[in-house]
Amino acid sequence: MNQVYLFSSFASIKRKNDCPVCDNQTGALVGQINYIGLEKYNMVQCATCGLVNCDPLPTGEVTQKGCDLLYRMQQNTNTHQKIVKGFKRSYRRGGYFARNHLANIFDKNTPLKILEVGAGDGYFSQGIANYYKKSHITYMDIVEDLLTYYKEHFTCKTISSDLKNVLSSGKYDLIIARDLVEHLINPLDFFKMASEVLDKDGLIFFITPNGREDFWHCNQRFIKRNEALLLHLNHFNYYLPETLDLLLSKTGFAKEKAFKFGLKRYRQGCGHQAMNDFYEQVMPDTVQGFLNTKPIHECFKHDFKQIVSSLLHGNTWVAKIYSTLADREREVVDYFAPMGHEFFVIARKIK
Repeated sequence: MNQVYLFSSFASIKRKNDCPVCDNQTGALVGQINYIGLEKYNMVQCATCGLVNCDPLPTGEVTQKGCDLLYRMQQNTNTHQKIVKGFKRSYRRGGYFARNHLANIFDKNTPLKILEVGAGDGYFSQGIANYYKKSHITYMDIVEDLLTYYKEHFTCKTISSDLKNVLSSGKYDLIIARDLVEHLINPLDFFKMASEVLDKDGLIFFITPNGREDFWHCNQRFIKRNEALLLHLNHFNYYLPETLDLLLSKTGFAKEKAFKFGLKRYRQGCGHQAMNDFYEQVMPDTVQGFLNTKPIHECFKHDFKQIVSSLLHGNTWVAKIYSTLADREREVVDYFAPMGHEFFVIARKIK
């Protein structure tokens, strides 16, 4: 394993929960987060695998409450038109992924069995299904209201995030976990589950933020101001490439394709420079956040045909040309480079 990048820290501490990747019982205190006003957590980095994560680990109840609260609060800032536009973009990107990353792995007539975990609007897999017409899609999520939405809008199966339910749901050719693994309470358990439910030579595809960049603000605010970072998103894990490699090797996966993409912060001159100016954080009004909001399945209600018939995003030749320009991974850098906003990884089950 390469020498991992270590954030500035206050002290080495004994962990309340062992490192979920390599079981270390100690780590460096490198930050604190205030999770949307629900709970505060220390952020501890493991010197062996490089993972930065919450200590102690959040409960499933806190995670589920935070996810539901965030969805409802977002309704106050997003119009229904903006939400549907996001659906169209996800559908288009799923089609791009199928044509440009899966087409040289699976034949177009393959009846792909796809499990998408933490699928959000669900349209990424629907875009893949438009290319692989015989595919079968299953969605898995901890938010029951999202499962209701999937069943109301798509031809699919749904399962709640219970290990027994997943293991009894059958085998899959492809597991999709886009922007998910940073949210997991125990990432090692997730990759073990993925290995168990994937068929022989099955694939897992995930994208997740580059921890060295994503955690930078939290670390700087803690070191410079001894202050917790207010998080609305439940980013409980921050990964380095060495962390991901260890996770994959311990659970029987080998990388097929891996890189980082996106250099927005570097173009803006932020990079990993020392921060001295910090914006003042404002705690969200969680009571106001629930006012005048609907359950997710009602807020997301729309006509599926509106998405697939869209000129720039649906099943048109114009949309495919546009997608080639809009959806390619921009500013691709090496997997081990310090810069780059997100990891892109396709890994194959090898044992």
